[in-house]
Amino acid sequence: MASSFNLTIDDSSPLVSYGPSGAWQDASSKDTAGLAYTGGTIHTTTTRGATATIQFNGTGIEIYGSHRPSFGGYELSVDGKLITTGRSSSPGFEIQQLLGSATGLSNGPHTAVLTSTGVGMDIDWANVITQVGGAGSAVTTTVFDDANSAMNYAGNWATTNTDKYINGTLHYTQSPGSAASLQFVGNAVAIYGTVSPNHANMQVSIDGRPTLVNIPSSTISGLHAQTLLYYANNLDSSQHMLIITNPGQQSGTGSFIDLDSITVYSASTTAGDAAPISNQASASTTSGIPQPRPKSGLAVGAIVGIVLTVILLVLGLLGLMLFLGARRRRRRADRNNLADPSTPVDAELPLQSGNIKLSPDTPIQPMPTFTRAPSQSFGGRGSKPPPMPQMSQVPTLGMPMPPSRSATVMTPPKPTMGNLIWHEYARYVAITASAYAVWASFFGLFYRKFFWDFVTGTLRDPGGLQPSPSVAIFITLIVKAPVIPIITAIIALINLAIENPLPLLKGSSIQRSLVLRIVILVFQTFFSVLFYQGTNAALWSLIAIICYIRAIALGEKIEEAKDNRGKGGRA
Repeated sequence: MASSFNLTIDDSSPLVSYGPSGAWQDASSKDTAGLAYTGGTIHTTTTRGATATIQFNGTGIEIYGSHRPSFGGYELSVDGKLITTGRSSSPGFEIQQLLGSATGLSNGPHTAVLTSTGVGMDIDWANVITQVGGAGSAVTTTVFDDANSAMNYAGNWATTNTDKYINGTLHYTQSPGSAASLQFVGNAVAIYGTVSPNHANMQVSIDGRPTLVNIPSSTISGLHAQTLLYYANNLDSSQHMLIITNPGQQSGTGSFIDLDSITVYSASTTAGDAAPISNQASASTTSGIPQPRPKSGLAVGAIVGIVLTVILLVLGLLGLMLFLGARRRRRRADRNNLADPSTPVDAELPLQSGNIKLSPDTPIQPMPTFTRAPSQSFGGRGSKPPPMPQMSQVPTLGMPMPPSRSATVMTPPKPTMGNLIWHEYARYVAITASAYAVWASFFGLFYRKFFWDFVTGTLRDPGGLQPSPSVAIFITLIVKAPVIPIITAIIALINLAIENPLPLLKGSSIQRSLVLRIVILVFQTFFSVLFYQGTNAALWSLIAIICYIRAIALGEKIEEAKDNRGKGGRA
């Protein structure tokens, strides 16, 4: 036989619905008898035909209420079949009285309806007999408080502390889409929280199957704590994902949902492994609960291996570039040691031609002189001017005549482009990457999300699949305590202080080291890629790393600002 246990459903639980509208009152704040109702709450009616409907999973149910002088009759039916009839009238006030019960039902979902047939009745609570596991199994229970480290929250959640809550803590939110999730291994699960007039409905999803829980805000007059909001059983013994989401304010509801605790029931094969069962557990018990098995996702060892592989590849690429750069510099030095064949040593210039023989004794011919003839008048039509005097022959050298001025076309020299300074280019890219990293870290403090959604669908906000327990460390460092974004911001600020050097670092060996810049950028890339907003910073950091490796391969060095751009510049 399977293991059975009892589950308490308070009258203010969403598992109880009341009809017709306005026929029932939340009398806990109006009752003057000072009676100790279960959970401090009770619902009462004076309307003939008023019904209280309870949806439950189990093999039996017991419904409790009060006996009063003014009360009348009632009847109980389960799954449409009349089970019992009775009267709740009595000479005095009697609380927590059994009104009716049904046992021996098949283990599964059922509907119990309590109907008033007289002038009045009330309902205090119901006890559901439910079971998990197979024959010979025992039940263990584990309570996950809302502040437990196994709980994951996405969106905007706040906390409050008071003795009325389980372990004194409560998480609540009024932001639509905000979600809380838990991975667990068990056969049944119960969710506890509060109900009040300003509460919204709650969406509960187990393994991707959503259910909308209707919070009875219209029949609640005040805040009721430690109330069962949801229960599901008949789960297999594998790992399950539970997600609680705020769907937002709807017609007739408020905007808040909250979470006090989650209780997981699990069947163990050995009775000695079982822990005691209580209706509303207040302490965590983990004996007999198998450890969660991740369905998907990367283990921490696999992630560390991938990271180390990437770092080794980067270092190997850096070493290869250094080797190729050194070999290139050696070849360049060998070429510089050879004679330049572009200008032959025995080339003969034009004036060195043997056709020209000049001697120091050769007299230089005087320049010809001209005598101006007396002016004559030319009066006649047929008169002709006197002939011009003949110029004496001037000896010429045996050299080719220079080209005429008109034949020479002066063309401006073609512009030439300078070589790209890779480390300077890398510096600007690195500054951009660090600026992205600072901004991403700031944004990541308020919207905490993983990067590798494409691997395991982790922390998609709102709701969605949650990460496996094997990556719980990243949940802590990114989502719960944003350590990763803070470390990324610190590394980015250090890199900015080196790339755009502070006066203290300018010209120092730290600022002039290209290898140090690559190391800082590698760490910046690693931490940036871990959270969602750091994608751009990681990509720009990788580009800067490649450019710096290229600069090292070419033998570039960081020069002083005055050598590069004059006074006031930054190297």
